[in-house]
Amino acid sequence: MRNLWSRGAGSAAAAVLLGLLGLVTALPLLAVGARTCLAAIPLLAPAGLHLDLLTPAGLGCPEHSFLPGASFGPTVQFVVLLFTTTAAAGTLHLLLALGAGWWLLRALRAAHAWVRAHLAPVAPQVPALLRPRAVALAPVVVGVGSGRYQPSQRRGPPAID
Repeated sequence: MRNLWSRGAGSAAAAVLLGLLGLVTALPLLAVGARTCLAAIPLLAPAGLHLDLLTPAGLGCPEHSFLPGASFGPTVQFVVLLFTTTAAAGTLHLLLALGAGWWLLRALRAAHAWVRAHLAPVAPQVPALLRPRAVALAPVVVGVGSGRYQPSQRRGPPAID
C-alpha cells in the first residue's frame, strides 16, 4: 500500500511541476505584440512559418528573427490552458493522494448535518378544509386475451387482404 501511495503522490507532484513550469514559460508569450521580434531555432522556423505561427520579419528585426503570425495568439492561449489544466489536475490528484478526500468527505458530512439541523425547511400548515381526502386504492380487473396463443398464426409476412 505504501508503494501505491508514493507512486500516486509522485506522479501527481510531477504533473504539478510540469504544469507550473509550462505556465512559467508560456505566460510571458501572452504579452507578445504584433511587432515583437521573436528568435526562433533555425530547424523549427520553417515549421512555424508553415503553421502560420511565425511570419518573416521586416527591416526592424535582427537577422534570424520572426514576427508572430496569425495563429500565434490562439496557440499560446491553448498552451496556457493545457498547462493550467495539468497543474490543476495534478494538484487535485496530489491532494487526494495525501488524504484530502477523506478529510473532504468528513467536512461535507458535517456541513450536511449542520444544514439539516439549522436550515431544515418548515412544512407549511394547510387548513383542514383544503387538505385532500385520502383516496382508497381499488383493484382493477383486466381482461385476458381472446384465447390460447398459437405461434403458427404469427409466422410469415402479413396477409394482404
